[in-house]
Amino acid sequence: MLRDSIKIAKNQRDKLEVGNIDVKRDFGFAPDYVDAIWKVLQFQEADDYLICSGSSVYLRDVIYHIFNRLNIDRDRLYINPEFYRPTDIEDIYGSSEKAKSKLNWKYNKSFFEVLDIMLEEELQNFADA
Repeated sequence: MLRDSIKIAKNQRDKLEVGNIDVKRDFGFAPDYVDAIWKVLQFQEADDYLICSGSSVYLRDVIYHIFNRLNIDRDRLYINPEFYRPTDIEDIYGSSEKAKSKLNWKYNKSFFEVLDIMLEEELQNFADA
């Protein structure tokens, strides 16, 4: 989605075609998740942990954020009902309280902070390609 949006901003693509964007997902920052995994591996006892941000965001808001950052008009977004999943969970998120309390793991990034990091990286990679 990021690369396609950049292509739209650079007039290399006409539109972003997506399915249902009125669902919410829990996204996080992979380097912080790897830190949590490392802490799990260092812990004395084996146990199960959820590693997540603890909050969810609408996919629509993700796309709007990217479009705003790249100055893309929202009319370049095309929602295609053929891309809808037959069954889709409306809101997926988790709680990493156990990892935070037992492993002393901290996660404090908003998804939009993570998205900005990803967008900047993708812009750099696009320029280098």
